[in-house]
Amino acid sequence: MERSFSLHASLETLAVSRRAVDETLWYLGHQRVEIARIAVDELVANAINHGHLDPADEIVLDISADSDRARVEVKQPTVIPDAPVRKSGEPGVGLGLRIVSSLTDRWGFEAGPPGVVWFEVGSV
Repeated sequence: MERSFSLHASLETLAVSRRAVDETLWYLGHQRVEIARIAVDELVANAINHGHLDPADEIVLDISADSDRARVEVKQPTVIPDAPVRKSGEPGVGLGLRIVSSLTDRWGFEAGPPGVVWFEVGSV
């Protein structure tokens, strides 16, 4: 199954992205859906806060899933020059990606454009 959602580059769309995860990945079980909700929240917020986007810009949320795994991609129209993961106790940006890295099975990014940050989760 593949679903795609167009989101405006504003923080109000965070609820829309979480709802998209709920409606698409419910069958993976509560724990994996919660992980996906947290991860998508971080990635969409990062695109909005660090992607140099205008409120009229579009963020695309793509969810690809089969019976026991899902891949979620957040695409922004701008380039992602780097995706730093903050180490424990280290100041600066990257805490959200540390959360994504620790909760999901795999994650990564493609500089673009469009810039894409993705993660994968499986069923438990």
